[in-house]
Amino acid sequence: MRDGLGFFGCCDSTFVDVEAAPNGDVWTLLDPQDNSQWVVARFDGEVWTTYTPPFASTPSWAVSPGAVSVGPDGLVWFAVNGLVSFDGTDWTYHIQGQAEDGTPEVSAVDVAPDGTVWYIDEAGVHILGNQ
Repeated sequence: MRDGLGFFGCCDSTFVDVEAAPNGDVWTLLDPQDNSQWVVARFDGEVWTTYTPPFASTPSWAVSPGAVSVGPDGLVWFAVNGLVSFDGTDWTYHIQGQAEDGTPEVSAVDVAPDGTVWYIDEAGVHILGNQ
């Protein structure tokens, strides 16, 4: 069954993760199947808007589901080549890079209703700011 939303004719990308924001916007991360750059997209109920993230050239094997989360304040978080937040205009790295073996330093992120940012790396589960 299809919902008819479509994605502006884009057929060469795979949706990796999707997350609904408190305001109803839907954020998604798309893996380009043609080895070009990652795309972040937001659907506001009417129109898709795309963004080029700072991790656009990260290899696709370095990203897994759980890579996108939206906080109660609308800040969007990405676990891609580190831990990155996006406020709709600016990208901020909170943790940057990959582990020495090339695997993702941060592999998943989730934001609790109180705004606490939880993430997973090779050492376990952490709260951002409580290292």
